[in-house]
Amino acid sequence: MIDQICSKDNKSVKRYKSIATSGDPFYFTIEGFHLLEMAMQEGCLEEIFVTENKAYKASKIHICPYSLIKSMSTSVNPEPVLGICKKRGSQLFSSNKALLLDRVQDPGNVGTLLRSALSFGYCDIYCLEGTCSIYNPKAVSSSQGAILKLNAFERLKARDIFPLLKEKGYKIYGSALRNSIDIEEIASLRGKFVLCLGNEGKGMKEENLAMCDSSFYIKISNIDSLNVGVAGSILMYELNKKWTL
Repeated sequence: MIDQICSKDNKSVKRYKSIATSGDPFYFTIEGFHLLEMAMQEGCLEEIFVTENKAYKASKIHICPYSLIKSMSTSVNPEPVLGICKKRGSQLFSSNKALLLDRVQDPGNVGTLLRSALSFGYCDIYCLEGTCSIYNPKAVSSSQGAILKLNAFERLKARDIFPLLKEKGYKIYGSALRNSIDIEEIASLRGKFVLCLGNEGKGMKEENLAMCDSSFYIKISNIDSLNVGVAGSILMYELNKKWTL
């Protein structure tokens, strides 16, 4: 279906804004041509808002003036295309390597970690309560479309997911600056595992860190710590070099 929309009071416009700002159990929003192309490839694009139709593959195509698209967007100078996508159906414990986020709150960091996770094959993402939504528009944008290809689970309780992971044979590796092993000292890793990353300012909760089999840190100099997006990406890369199934 193709139609024209000029009013910000249109129900489709209101729905887009609601999903973008408040979230939705089944849908999320995207912005820009790159994410649009990826969403079409993945077959999850449901609805788009564009200034002109170029044979896009979506159930609903809304032709809108750029001023309306700009008012709907979370970006300062958005590209003239917005979309609504259906969330991916995900299955627990489908990847041999997984990433767990413990109250990581900045959407830019979350998006960076999703992008690195996909790059390095950590295809299951477990987000504990208090973690920024992976469907936050900034997280989606920062992920560069990685969210479209990952198995993601949100608002999990540590007391539930940690025992389940161990039952399924996963080793759980935390990250902390104290009482941890230098990642460079790890000679090899075998079997399924989960890498856990903590809050930007506080790190992992102590009770969650206590449930880990081991914890790692990155030896650095000249500065106190690394951004969690940078540190997490380095840890994923380093663990990949040492890992065999």
